[in-house]
Amino acid sequence: MKQTREGIYRNPTLHPVLAPKKKVRESDNTDLYFIQSKGTGFLKIGRANDCERRIRELQTGNALELRLIHVFKGMAWREYALHKELARWRLEGEWFHPECIGSIPTDMYEQIPWGALDDWWKND
Repeated sequence: MKQTREGIYRNPTLHPVLAPKKKVRESDNTDLYFIQSKGTGFLKIGRANDCERRIRELQTGNALELRLIHVFKGMAWREYALHKELARWRLEGEWFHPECIGSIPTDMYEQIPWGALDDWWKND
């Protein structure tokens, strides 16, 4: 198999990072969430049926405060495309550098409460 820039995977759906773990249909009512980490501003973009429970699970293994920034009801189907769109800011898994905020699609950004992504996360 020929080596490509993406590795040996010619088809991105076979790539372990680019491929969606589970096909999510637009009709699926699973939610998409943004969670931000204090001290770093790193943004986690993920999906869950219960976003409040999910942040509690993540907080258990994280020494830094996590804040649920916004829940996009029934929009989990957009997760894969959003991860691809923001790929240049990807840190690890579903975590992104805060510089990605300016590239969040406008229709989604406008749903986030005013000030929710301000510099609350910066250490004083």
